[in-house]
Amino acid sequence: ITSPDNAVKGVVNGDFDFAAVVNPAPDDKLTFHWSGEFPLGCIAAPNHPVAGSDGIELHELVSNPVVFQSRALSIRRLLEARHGWIFEKAESAVVVNSIQLMKHLVVSGRYLAVTSELDAGPEIRSGQVCFIPITDPFIFRQRFAVISNAQMPESITNQKIISHTVETLRS
Repeated sequence: ITSPDNAVKGVVNGDFDFAAVVNPAPDDKLTFHWSGEFPLGCIAAPNHPVAGSDGIELHELVSNPVVFQSRALSIRRLLEARHGWIFEKAESAVVVNSIQLMKHLVVSGRYLAVTSELDAGPEIRSGQVCFIPITDPFIFRQRFAVISNAQMPESITNQKIISHTVETLRS
């Protein structure tokens, strides 16, 4: 487990045989075995007032205490590039460099956070948090992909592992 940037670098450098990574940039050195979009949303504790909502807009989200991911994490960089105003308009915000810490603070019931369903999947399935899609019309969607080095031949074992990974992500 590493950052998306380090995962791509590791695949390109031959340190990793393949990677499942969020928001990889197109690159001729990479083979994309599968790619899918995941909605960006807000996570909230089940007892938070927004938890039962069908959707939330960014202006409503930042009127609540928010946990933001640090610039070390890719969602933050994408949000800054496209919706940078939310960091200035947030009434109360905490910045963390750990997705686990972000989710822990959300579970406390005080904070909301912007993340993907994928990042909060276990907590959503266990009922610890609720996922509320962000409904702003121009909000970006995260792309999740399984990649390998296009310049390195894949062993039969790697092909099977990649195939199993892709099948799991599709379901």
